[in-house]
Amino acid sequence: MPVGEVEGGNETFRLDDLLYYDDPHKLYSYWPSSVWQAIDQHQVKPGMSEMQTMMAVGQVAQSDSSDYGNRTVTYTAGDRKITVTFAHDQATQVQEASGHA
Repeated sequence: MPVGEVEGGNETFRLDDLLYYDDPHKLYSYWPSSVWQAIDQHQVKPGMSEMQTMMAVGQVAQSDSSDYGNRTVTYTAGDRKITVTFAHDQATQVQEASGHA
């Protein structure tokens, strides 16, 4: 798995964004059980944050903006393509399409 990048002599390491030092259920124990249930089932529900969405379905595949929490993001999870619109860091619209024709 990639852990960082080098661009123009600048090094960026993303380990803290990808790996957890403790069980995420403990780190984010204040998240409602309905959010954890969606994450554990790899589902995105309206109201979820970008971080919660990423935990459920993986890294951003494509985005229409760099304005975290206020943009439309497409995630690829296996054969699933999930497009989520966020406003004020809450999912307002979730569209999912299967990769199978």
